[in-house]
Amino acid sequence: MEILGLSYRATEEERNILKRFFEENEELVFNTGFIEYESIKEFGDIYEKFLNDNNLRDNDFLMLFLMEIRYDQIAYKLTENTNHRRMEKLMVPKTRMNSTIAKWYLESKVSEYVNLGSNEQGLKRKIKQNELERQKSKDIASNYLVK
Repeated sequence: MEILGLSYRATEEERNILKRFFEENEELVFNTGFIEYESIKEFGDIYEKFLNDNNLRDNDFLMLFLMEIRYDQIAYKLTENTNHRRMEKLMVPKTRMNSTIAKWYLESKVSEYVNLGSNEQGLKRKIKQNELERQKSKDIASNYLVK
């Protein structure tokens, strides 16, 4: 995940903590776009309380999320609804939300990072084979008319 132009990789424990936070607040996350100052502030307060309640303020990676939420909150207030109305689509249709929160939500959904290392060539061959098989199947299916 990229934060402030630098690439960060969450540990499995950190991703699980984020996942738990988003699951506990799922209704709020999917029913609020967090594109207004008050909603961003409310979300930041909820996340900060979560960090405090679980003694996680010492975790720098999790604190970065709080920092980004607060940055969005302040930037929205300063720009008065101009630059900071950036939104991203998530997996749920018609759900739009603040891009910072969406980025961290998607990070919480990563099950594991895979280091390709020496298996990279074998994996690339398998991916290419899968792509060829899908294309062949698509070509065959395109010749049939379904009624």
